[in-house]
Amino acid sequence: MGQLNDLDYGQWRWKTFVEVRAESAALFDRWFSAPELLRFPGGESLQDLLGRTADALRQLLGDDPDGMIVVVAQDSVNRAILMQVLQQSPSTYWRTVQSPCGLSEIEIDHDHARLVRMNETAHVEDLTR
Repeated sequence: MGQLNDLDYGQWRWKTFVEVRAESAALFDRWFSAPELLRFPGGESLQDLLGRTADALRQLLGDDPDGMIVVVAQDSVNRAILMQVLQQSPSTYWRTVQSPCGLSEIEIDHDHARLVRMNETAHVEDLTR
């Protein structure tokens, strides 16, 4: 499902933070201070990502409204889904931590979403020692 692809970083894709900051320091700083005001050069904005993920959720829920759905995605997609469930604005993007292999659980019942757990990583703690 392409709607759950990672954020399109456009011309920043495959570049390090050091490279991007050297090329466009103002845009780089804006990404971390006001992400809702940035469109990646040749890529997407957070609003684009939020729209894609909302469409994907609607489609998934329409396909099997009473079943269990498992979504495995990049941290940007996970943040976008969680922001929508929590009814947060795009300006809160960096306030939601999404660790590698973090698990989040959302229950959706009759168009009401409830966050059950977010970014749990206990299942991988022994792997980092």
